[in-house]
Amino acid sequence: MDTQMTQGAHVWVFSGQKWLPATVTQVAGGMITLETSYGEVITEAVVDCNRNKLTQMHSSSVDGVDDMATLGDLHEASILYNLKIRYISNHIYTYVGSILVSVNPYKSIPGLYASDLIGLYQKMRLSDLPPHVFAVANEMYCCLIENRRSQCAIVSGESGAGKTETTKHILNYLTSISHKIQGDSSLTKGKVERVLVESRFVREEALHLKDASQFHYLNQSGCIKDDTIDDLESYKDVMSAMQVMSFKEDEINDILQLLAGILLIGNTTFMTSGGAQIEDESVVWQVAELLGLDPYEFTIALTQKQMYLRGEQISTPLDVQQAEDSRDSMAMSIYRHCFRYIISRINSRIVSEGDHKSIGVLDIFGFENFKVNRFEQFNINYANEKLQSFFNKHIFSLEQYEYNREGIEWSDINWIDNSECLDLIERGNRYFIKPKVNQAKFGVKHYAGDYEKGRKARLVFQELLYIKKLEEEKKREEERLAAERKRKELERLEQEKMLKEFEELKQKMEEEERLKKEQEERERQRLEEEIMMELQRIKEREEARKAEMLAKKKIEEAERKKQEEKERQLAEEEERKKQELKKELTLESILQGDGDLYSSISDRFESEELSDEEESEYDEISIKESVSEYLGYEGYLSMKAGMMNNWKRRWGVLTSDNLMWFRSKQTVLKSGWLTIRNGPAATVSKKQPRSRWFVLKDNVLKYKESDQDGARTVGKIEIKSITKLERDPTSDNSLIVTTKGSKAHYFSADSHEDCSQWLASLHSVMAADASEVRKVADETSYFKSALDALDMDEISSVYPHSIASKPGSFAIITTERIYNFVADTPQIMEEWVLNIQKVKESYQTEHTGSGSEGKGWLYRENPTQGTKKKCWAILTSNGMEFYKNPEKEKLRVQSLVFNSLCSVYGPEEKMSGDNVLWTFTVYVRRQVHYFFTKFQEDSMAWVNSIQRVIDNKPRLIMPTERLISKIRTIHSHNLFCYFIKIFQDSNDVEIEDIYRSNPILNYSNTSIKAPLLALPYGKTVGANDKKKRGYGTISEEAVKTFNSLLTSETVGDYLALIQSQLQKFHDLPELRDEIYCQVIKQTNISNNPDSIGNLRYWQFLACLCCTRAPSRKYLYYLKFYLQRSLKRFPNTEAAKFMEFCLTACTKTKPREYPPGKEEIIAILGRRPILTYIYTYGNSSVKALVDSSIIADEVVQRLRLGLGLSNTKNCYALFEKCGTIYRAIDGRTVMTDILAKFEIYRTRGIGEGTNRWQIFFKPYCFIDLKSISCIAEEFLMFEEARESVVNGHFLNSEPTLVRLAALYQQFNHGDYFAGAWISNLEEIYPIKKSVDVSIKMEDPLSKLKSSHGFGSLGASFRKQSKIVKPEENVNINFQEMTEDEKSAIKSSIVEKWKQLKGMTEDTALEQYMDIIRTWPGSSATIFDVKVISGGFAVTKVWLAIGYENITIYKRGESVALSTMDYNGITWSGIESNSNYKIIIDKTKSIIFETNQVAEIAKLIKVCHEMRRKRISQIINLQILTSI
Repeated sequence: MDTQMTQGAHVWVFSGQKWLPATVTQVAGGMITLETSYGEVITEAVVDCNRNKLTQMHSSSVDGVDDMATLGDLHEASILYNLKIRYISNHIYTYVGSILVSVNPYKSIPGLYASDLIGLYQKMRLSDLPPHVFAVANEMYCCLIENRRSQCAIVSGESGAGKTETTKHILNYLTSISHKIQGDSSLTKGKVERVLVESRFVREEALHLKDASQFHYLNQSGCIKDDTIDDLESYKDVMSAMQVMSFKEDEINDILQLLAGILLIGNTTFMTSGGAQIEDESVVWQVAELLGLDPYEFTIALTQKQMYLRGEQISTPLDVQQAEDSRDSMAMSIYRHCFRYIISRINSRIVSEGDHKSIGVLDIFGFENFKVNRFEQFNINYANEKLQSFFNKHIFSLEQYEYNREGIEWSDINWIDNSECLDLIERGNRYFIKPKVNQAKFGVKHYAGDYEKGRKARLVFQELLYIKKLEEEKKREEERLAAERKRKELERLEQEKMLKEFEELKQKMEEEERLKKEQEERERQRLEEEIMMELQRIKEREEARKAEMLAKKKIEEAERKKQEEKERQLAEEEERKKQELKKELTLESILQGDGDLYSSISDRFESEELSDEEESEYDEISIKESVSEYLGYEGYLSMKAGMMNNWKRRWGVLTSDNLMWFRSKQTVLKSGWLTIRNGPAATVSKKQPRSRWFVLKDNVLKYKESDQDGARTVGKIEIKSITKLERDPTSDNSLIVTTKGSKAHYFSADSHEDCSQWLASLHSVMAADASEVRKVADETSYFKSALDALDMDEISSVYPHSIASKPGSFAIITTERIYNFVADTPQIMEEWVLNIQKVKESYQTEHTGSGSEGKGWLYRENPTQGTKKKCWAILTSNGMEFYKNPEKEKLRVQSLVFNSLCSVYGPEEKMSGDNVLWTFTVYVRRQVHYFFTKFQEDSMAWVNSIQRVIDNKPRLIMPTERLISKIRTIHSHNLFCYFIKIFQDSNDVEIEDIYRSNPILNYSNTSIKAPLLALPYGKTVGANDKKKRGYGTISEEAVKTFNSLLTSETVGDYLALIQSQLQKFHDLPELRDEIYCQVIKQTNISNNPDSIGNLRYWQFLACLCCTRAPSRKYLYYLKFYLQRSLKRFPNTEAAKFMEFCLTACTKTKPREYPPGKEEIIAILGRRPILTYIYTYGNSSVKALVDSSIIADEVVQRLRLGLGLSNTKNCYALFEKCGTIYRAIDGRTVMTDILAKFEIYRTRGIGEGTNRWQIFFKPYCFIDLKSISCIAEEFLMFEEARESVVNGHFLNSEPTLVRLAALYQQFNHGDYFAGAWISNLEEIYPIKKSVDVSIKMEDPLSKLKSSHGFGSLGASFRKQSKIVKPEENVNINFQEMTEDEKSAIKSSIVEKWKQLKGMTEDTALEQYMDIIRTWPGSSATIFDVKVISGGFAVTKVWLAIGYENITIYKRGESVALSTMDYNGITWSGIESNSNYKIIIDKTKSIIFETNQVAEIAKLIKVCHEMRRKRISQIINLQILTSI
C-alpha cells in the first residue's frame, strides 16, 4: 500500500461503479489526489483507500503489452487501458492469445501495410512479430498447407469498426503470397493501367458521366469525396481484379454501362401533368441508350402501371410519388442482378473440381443502433445475437462442461445468456419491450444495450475506447436535452391526437366487424335453409321419378301384351298365306328348290323384291295419303345455288312455313346407312357385316345396295314379323332385331344418336296401325329427310328469271344468296312463283303484318339499253318490289333484297333531254340500280327510307369472320387455362381441326368470287378523290387484290406489284382487314414454308405490318396466327419473317403515305433504312429508321449527340430543298418522309436541281442568351445568317456589309491575297424590296426599336411547286444588277481586311450581338394579308415568338399590334387559306396566307412549351415551400 501511495505511482481506482487507470499526483494531509487517464481528478482519504478502492497497477499494464493474455491485471479496465495505450502510439493491433483485436484509427498510418511487411510476416509464425492482420492471415495459410484442412477467419465488430477493410487486407495478403495469382495480377494490372489512360475520357463521355455531386443517388449523404481515398487507384484496382477474374472487355463495359445507367435513373425527375410525366426527357434518352431500351417504352414503364385483363393490356398513370418509387425499385432491381452476376462469375472462376481445401473469411455485420432503426438493422442485429449465442456456447458453456468432465477446479464465470433474447424473435417472451404509446416501433433487451426498431433508438452505445471531455459532453447533452424536451412535447401532443383518432377508428372497426359477423351469420342460416329446401326438392323429385318409372313399366307391360296379341294374329295370317302359296307351286318349282320346301318358301317370302310397277303404284298411293293433308304445292325442280356449278334435279315441296327439297319423292319414314349381319341366332356372330342403304316405308324395312335411285333391293323385313327389338349390350351404336323363327339381325349405326333414332322409328311403327303409320310419316319424313329448306322469313323475293335455253327458270333471293330453279314448263314455273308469293304474303300477314316502308312511282333505268321505264315501287322491311301498276295482284316485275351490306347514294341532279331529274343509286349484291324522280324531295325521301331499312337489317357475318371469332374464343380460353396453371391440349387440337376442315382459311391457288369479310357493295369511300379514281366497288377491289396476289408467285416485277397493292391498301381503309385476311389465308400452308411463293406472301405481309396494323379484332388474330406459325415452322426462313411481322405489327404507327421503293427493299431484307440527317455547315449524320421511329425520336438522338440535352430552345426536323423549308411534325413516321421524297422526285417537285433532304435546325427560340453548348451557338449563328441573306433582317447597307465580313472572318480567317467572294447570295441579301425603301444613317441607331424576321424566318420563306403563293400576299423583290453585286463584294472585302487578327469566337460573338439587338430576333415571321381586324394596311408581317405574337407593316420595324398568349381566347384554321385569332373574346383578326398549317403548328408548339415551363415553375415553388 505504501508503494501505491507515492507520487507518480500507477494505480487502479474504483470510481463510478468501475475501475479506472490513474496516477497519484499528490499525497498530503491524509488525502490522496489521483488523475485518471481519461482526465478526471479524484480525491480520497488515505484511510479509506483499501484494496476494494485502490490497488496498484501491474507493470505490464503501465506500458501495455502485445498479448493481453500476459497482463498482470486481467479485468475489463486493464483491457480497455491497454488498447488505449497502444492506440495512442499507433499500434492498432493487439493479441488476446490467437485472437486479434483491431481498433479503427480512422486515418492512414504510413507503412502499416507496406508490401515488404508481407514478405516479413510470411517467414514468421504467430507471436514471432508484433500483432498484425498479416500474421493472422499467414497463420491460416500455414495451417492450410501443413494440416491440409480448411481454415476460417471470423471478422466481427460494431458498425464502422473497420471489418470490411480488415477483410480486404487479409485477402490482399493471401493473394500476394499466391505466386500464380500474383504474377497474373501484376501483368494484368499493368495492362489495365495502360488501357485506362487511353480509354478513360472516351468511356466517361460514352457513359454520360459527370461530377458525383450531380447524381441523386450519390449526393444524398452529403459526403462526396474522402481525401484518404484515391478514387483513381481504387478504380484501377477494380479493373485489375476483373481482368484477373477473366472478365472480358465487353463484359466490363456492359457492367459499367449498367452502373452508369443506374446513376442516371436516379436523376430522372417527374412533374404532375395528368399523372406523372418525365420532367427532363434527355435523362431518359441517356438511360435508354446505356441500357439498350426503347425510350418510349422505358418512359411508359416509369410513369404507368400495366396489367393484363382478359388478354388485353390496360395502362394506368402513376402519380409523382408512385413514379419515384417505381424508378428506385427499377434501379435496385438492376443493381441486384448486376451484383449477383458478378458474384456468380467470381464463384465460377475460383471453384475447382474435386476435393479441395480453402480459406474462408467471414465478414460479420456489426451491431447497429442508429437514430432511425429499420428492418435492415433488425436483421443485422439478429445475426449478431446468433453469433454471440454461438460464442457463449463454445467459450463458456462447453469449456466449463469440459472442466467439470476432467475434474479441473475453477471458479464459475458469470456471463449473459442471450438465448431468451433469441426466443423473443423466434418465439416471443419477456425480452420484448412494449412501446409506451401505440407507435410503429418496439424494443429488444439486447446484450449490448436496449435496441428499438422504429423512429428513434432508446439507447446509444457508449464509447469503448476513450471518454471525451466532460465539458463538451455536458454542453452537447444540454443542447440535446433541450431539443429532446421540445420534440417530446410535440410528439406528446401528436400522440394524444393519434390515440384519440385510433380509439375512434378502433371503435368504428369493432362496430363494422360486429355487423359483418351478424351479416355472415344471417347469410349462413339462409344458405342452410336453402340447402335443406333443395335437398327436400331432390327427395320429392326422386320419389316422383320412381312413381313415374313404375307407371311406365305397367304401360309397357300392357303394350307388350297388346303387341304379342297382334303378332299372334299376324302369324296366323302369314301361315294362311303360306299355305295358299304352297298349293299354287308347280312341280317344277318343287324340283328346283334346295333343301326343305318350307324353308325355301319362308326365305323367298322374307327376301323377295317388289317389281318396278308395284313400287311405283305403292309410291303413288303413299304420296296421295301422306302429303295431301298439309302440302301447298310440290313437284320436280332443277336447282343451282351459291357455289354450286351443276344443276341438280330435286323434289320440291312448298308448305305454309317453308320450301323444302329432297333427293326424290318422299314416301319413307326414315332412311340411312347401316351395317347388317343376319341369320340364325346361333351362327349370326360368325358372319361378315355388310353396309346397306336402309329405307323404312310403311310397315316394311328394305335394305338396298346403294342410296341411288333404282338401286337393287337386297332384302326386306316386315315390321309386323319382328318379335323382339333391343339394343346390343356390347355396343352403344348397335341394335338387335329378332324376327319369327329366331332369326337375328344385327344393325350398327354411325353414332349413338343415329342408333337411337332408328330404334325410336321402329318402335313407333311396331306400335301403330296403318292410319297411325301415315300420320307418323307426315310428321317426321320431311324435315328429317330434306336435303335443305328455306323458311318463309328467309325468302326476300321470288321472280321469273330468264336463262338461255331454260324457259321455265325463276329465282329466289335471300339475304345471303340467290337460288336458281328451273321447272319442266313455263306454265309450271308461273305456278311455282305465284304459289310461293302467296304463301310468303300470307306468312308476312300472319307474323309481321302487311305494312310497307314506302311506295310510289319511280323511273328505273335499264343499264344495258340505257332506257328508263316507269314502275310502281313498294319499299318493305326486306327490300323493294316493282310492279307495272299499283294492283298487287299483278305479277311482280322484279324485287330487290336488302341486307346490311347494301348502300344507297344520292340524290344527284341529272339532265334528261330538256328535263331535270334527280337520281339515286342503290347497290345490292352484284348489281347496281339507278332510279329517277322529278323532284329532289322525292329522291331524298326514298334515299332516307332505303337507308333506314338497310340500317335495321342484322349485320351479316361471313364464314371467315365466324371462324376467326371462334378461334379467338378458343384461344382466349387457352390463355385463361395457362394463367390458372391448367393445360388443355384439346383446345389446340380443336383450333387445328378448324383450320383443317375449313378450306376458306387455307391456301388456295384459284381465285375467289366474293370477299372473305362482309364488305359493303357500294363504291369506295372518297371515290371522287383524285388519288382514288379508277377504283371500283369495295367488293370488286377485294377480289382483284386476291387475284393479283395469286400472280405474285410467278410475276417478274414483284416490287411493282407490292407497291401497287400497298397503295390500294393505303387508299382504301375499308379493305385493310380484308387484305390482311387474304394474305394470312395464302400463307397458311401445310408444308414447304420456304418455297418462293410462300416467302413472297410473307414478304407482303411484312410490308402490310409496316404500313398499318389491322383493326383490333384482326390484330388479335394476326398475332395469334404468327405465334401459331412460329410453332409450326421454327428455324425456317419464313420464321424470320414471322418474328419480324410480330414485332412490326405492335410498333407500327399511323402513316400518311404507303412505303416507298427504298423502304420495301429494306422490309424484304428485314432491316432498317439507312438515311442521312443534314444540318448547317454541310454536316450530316447517319440514322437507321423504320416504320416505328418518329421524328421526335430522331430529334432527341440528335440533341444528345450534339450536346443539346439541357437547352431550353426547341429543335425540329425540316424538309429541305434549296431554300424551301417545311417543318416536320414530331409524330411523323420517318419512313413517311422518305416515301414522300420519292413521290417528289417522281413528279419533279422541288427547287431546281436541289435534292430533298431531312434537315435539323432550331424551330422555336425560348432563350437566345442561354447557350448550352458550342453546337447550339453555331446553329443560332447559321440560322441568323440565313435570315440575313434572305432579306429578312431590316438594316442599312453598311450593317449588312459588316455582317457579311464577319461571316467571312469566321469561315476563312484573315483576308489573304487573291481572296474573293464567289457566292454573294450565301452571305448577303441579293434581293431588295421594291415596296419600301429603308434609309438608316447609324447602323445600330434604330435597331433597338425595330422588328424584323427572326432567326427562324428562313423556315417559311419560299414555297415549292406544291403550294404556290398568291401574288398579292408576298413582297415583290427585285434582283440586283451585276454592277451592284460587284460593288457590294468590294465593300465586303474592304471591311474583311479591317478585321485582321480577329478570332473565330470574336467574329461569331459580334455577329450575334448585332442580331440580338432586334427585339424580334427570336420570332418566326410570315408574309400574310389581313382581311379582317381593323388595320389600315393589309400586307403585314405576322411574327410568332415564344412570348407573344406581333404584327408589323411589311418593311417597317414599328409594331402595329402585339398579342400576349394569355390574352388570346382562340386561334385556329378557319379555311384552307385563312387563319383566325380571337383576342379577349371580342376582337377577331383573320389572316389570309397559304401557310396556315405552318402558323398553326408553330403556335401550338409555343403553347405547349409555355405550359410545360409554367408547370415546372409551379412544381418548383411547391417543392420550395415544402
